[in-house]
Amino acid sequence: MANQNANMVGHFSIMHIKDIAMLINKPGYIKNNLLLLGDKSVCMYLLKGDEYLLIGGGMSYIIPTIEAQFDEFKIDRSKIMGLLVLHSHFDHAGAVSYFSKAYPKMEIFGSKGVEKIFGMEKAVKITARLDT
Repeated sequence: MANQNANMVGHFSIMHIKDIAMLINKPGYIKNNLLLLGDKSVCMYLLKGDEYLLIGGGMSYIIPTIEAQFDEFKIDRSKIMGLLVLHSHFDHAGAVSYFSKAYPKMEIFGSKGVEKIFGMEKAVKITARLDT
């Protein structure tokens, strides 16, 4: 039976946020290999395997929080090999510069669109300005 609060789009049911059973509102493990980092406003994820992948580029103000959470959750920083930038908006890419410098072995992954934006000096400057 379909939820009365859901809208149908094609074959997909779009749930209203209040109807989602598991809302995550504090950093920590979601599953044994998936960790939510950050705060309620800006979050990133860490996917753990033989190597680790950070997901999301965050904002620069969240960096001290993320670094403290690496310590809190005993994250082996030497295993963090990549950062996946989901899109190039300033609130999802502001911390990329920091992570690429602080973790020189870290590869930055993103779509061709992200690569294009990151390759534009003006766009990078605007992102940095909006991130402050």
